[in-house]
Amino acid sequence: MDIPTVEVGYREIDIPFDAIDRDYGRAEFTLCLRPAQWWLYTVQQRVKGAWHGLYRKKNHFMICSFENLDEPHVWSTHWCSTHRTACIAIYVPDGSSQLHIDSGGFSFWP
Repeated sequence: MDIPTVEVGYREIDIPFDAIDRDYGRAEFTLCLRPAQWWLYTVQQRVKGAWHGLYRKKNHFMICSFENLDEPHVWSTHWCSTHRTACIAIYVPDGSSQLHIDSGGFSFWP
């Protein structure tokens, strides 16, 4: 079953999630980046989601965490034939419960 993609554009959004699930383990996100746009998918989570957005800053794109959380871990990369770009798989930090997305990047929050 295909998951409908939410079109975000340049808007800021917050995505709640459970960092650890008894059945699925640690939550992950897959991120595909192309110049000025991104696609994000949930992995190992009960709630399935897909988002597509745009970003203005062309010289960097940040993936980080705040409020004393560990840094998110990029644990693998692969080629995405759908978007024709490299993708990364991101483990969420312990204690995180929300992913904030804005035009400068992605940040995990408690």
